[in-house]
Amino acid sequence: MDIPAPRSSSHWDAGETLAERFRAHAADAEHLYGYATRGMADDWDSGGTIRDVCRGYENAPRGAVIHLRLLAGVFRLVLTGRAPQLIGSTHAWAALRPRHKPGQ
Repeated sequence: MDIPAPRSSSHWDAGETLAERFRAHAADAEHLYGYATRGMADDWDSGGTIRDVCRGYENAPRGAVIHLRLLAGVFRLVLTGRAPQLIGSTHAWAALRPRHKPGQ
């Protein structure tokens, strides 16, 4: 999948690695999005599942918002009732990880 070149970069897209971009965007937000995005960053740093999920997008240009694309899918799971364990969770990434199966 080709990712269009970004129009501009913002503070929330700062960082060289995807993990740095995930953390910059989430900052210290205390909601599902913030917890999940920081969890994705920690998982990336530890060589976890997020590296498989984002394989091929490691060098995506700033503005490609890989984390937003991924979380859009997660939110769809929550909003359609297929991931009720994520609602109100402060451990969102831990709840999300078992749902991923390599190759999906």
